[in-house]
Amino acid sequence: MDIKKDKLQLFIATCLYLVAKYEEVSLPHITDFVYYADSSFTQRDIMAMERKVFLAVNFDMGFAYPIFFLICYRYVLPSSSMAMVHNLSKF
Repeated sequence: MDIKKDKLQLFIATCLYLVAKYEEVSLPHITDFVYYADSSFTQRDIMAMERKVFLAVNFDMGFAYPIFFLICYRYVLPSSSMAMVHNLSKF
């Protein structure tokens, strides 16, 4: 599948903007994304793509529970601590 570079940049910038809205406390301004892409798209383009992305995922942004992160970090914790931390995280 061929995707034009400008459309791919728009999609990536839009996804980064959505993630920033979802995760960050201090949100970067939408014009920052336009600037970083050397004005290859506009703010309106990002907002239009944002609608398309939300429609594609049925407006489901998901939610990560703390247990998910503990499962990811189980390889970092000493094995003796992991069982206790895992059990305590369920309360």
